[in-house]
Amino acid sequence: GYVKSELIGHNISILFDKNELTKSPLRYDLVKKGDTVIRERNIVRKDGKTVPVEMNTKILEDGRMQALFRDLTKRIETELALKEKEEKYRNIFHNSPLGILHYDKNGIITDCNDHFVNIIGSSRQVLIGLNMFNDLNNKDIIKAVKLSLKNGESYYEDWYTSVTGHKTTFVRILFKGIHDNDNQIISGIGLVEDITGRK
Repeated sequence: GYVKSELIGHNISILFDKNELTKSPLRYDLVKKGDTVIRERNIVRKDGKTVPVEMNTKILEDGRMQALFRDLTKRIETELALKEKEEKYRNIFHNSPLGILHYDKNGIITDCNDHFVNIIGSSRQVLIGLNMFNDLNNKDIIKAVKLSLKNGESYYEDWYTSVTGHKTTFVRILFKGIHDNDNQIISGIGLVEDITGRK
């Protein structure tokens, strides 16, 4: 926000709040020694607003110091938005009224919610890492999981006896493939409903 003439001749400290420099002082000692010092800081604009930047400082051959500033505003906004999305996803995943399991392209369960654990009467510790292709005793479910990874979607509705909890439940499961940016199926998700009472 400054014009060039307002900066020339002034100490670089005018760009920082005093608390910022107390918390993370400018390391002239390291720069003079020949180190390239990279720090994330907040600089203060002329209008008083702070801007998060990455400051990359080094010494030049003539003894002057050069500092490159990169505005981190968009990166930080993107990270916060991503964090919010992840938090929202975790809440949906763990608080869903349906059992949910996530599996990789080899049929190995990588995550599941508590509702899924309760439906099949097992434990999360036993389920994470379970290879559905090798460890299940239900050929129809194995076929449905493989189909979801091949065609993108499959369905199972019948009695299921858990191999890890020995509980028999009448379940309805929708298996769905998860695609990457190139539209390749990289993993899958299963939505599991206990309909034993209805049956």
